[in-house]
Amino acid sequence: MQLVNQNLFHIVFSANSEKKFLTRVNQDILYNYIHGMLFNMKCKPVLVTGNNQHIHVVIEINLEISLGQIVREIQQNTIDFLRREKSVFPEFNGWETNFIVLSYHYSQKENLITSLSNQFDYHRRISFEEELELLLSHSVFSE
Repeated sequence: MQLVNQNLFHIVFSANSEKKFLTRVNQDILYNYIHGMLFNMKCKPVLVTGNNQHIHVVIEINLEISLGQIVREIQQNTIDFLRREKSVFPEFNGWETNFIVLSYHYSQKENLITSLSNQFDYHRRISFEEELELLLSHSVFSE
């Protein structure tokens, strides 16, 4: 029996360089790969999106696998994938070791999807650092 949590987990991580490896042209290749990985881990991808040098992954997790293991799998497998696809992602050099995971109640799903859906346009107005500050200011751990 597959156990599914009614919380949504929002994972954010960025490339280890300022180089803009993710574009409107190649983004769907990476997002589809991550979707497939999540299905293979019996997790339900809600949204995979990003901009230039970072990605957001919103999922319902399979309770039979730890959140830490899910993040490690995503990072390691995408590193391998992006290196194999170097001609499509020539600016990618690896992920930062740090990442952020936020938890949301399932009732916030539509608002979360709406707020994250158009990252390229969103980042015309706000930097990645400002986005992280906003995300963290809305978390339960903020002071």
